[in-house]
Amino acid sequence: CMVCRASTDRRCDRCLELWYCSPEHQEAGWKTHKSTCNPHNEIKGIYFAAGESAPRIVTVPLEYAEIPDRWGRRMELVKYPVLNALLGPGEHDGLPITRKGKDGKELKHPFRLFIRDNFLNDGSPPNRIPSNLTKGKAPHKWAGNLLALK
Repeated sequence: CMVCRASTDRRCDRCLELWYCSPEHQEAGWKTHKSTCNPHNEIKGIYFAAGESAPRIVTVPLEYAEIPDRWGRRMELVKYPVLNALLGPGEHDGLPITRKGKDGKELKHPFRLFIRDNFLNDGSPPNRIPSNLTKGKAPHKWAGNLLALK
């Protein structure tokens, strides 16, 4: 349960992403959950396409996938972004890029930068957008398409 941390099998009826042990706890958690509750099958992302000079907002489809829970005891059904159309085939990784908000507090849902796992070695074209945005101070060279999601 997102409120009391009790084990439960009840989910938010709207998005199926958070767990609650009772209707009372679901109502109590709604104030914080409503900003991230997404019943839709798509989200907006910031797309850094190799060969372009600036990022742009794109719609990213979501699909359900079964993944092991934190403890590996059961499978959870979660929404996951469909990345192949934007990043290309192969393995992808989501790197946390912003962990704290403007006030310095830890974000519950940090931004993640989705990349191709082997972008530096698989022939992906250079991506100059991170360098352009940081005025040449990006920590390293990027290649291939990149996608930032919250």
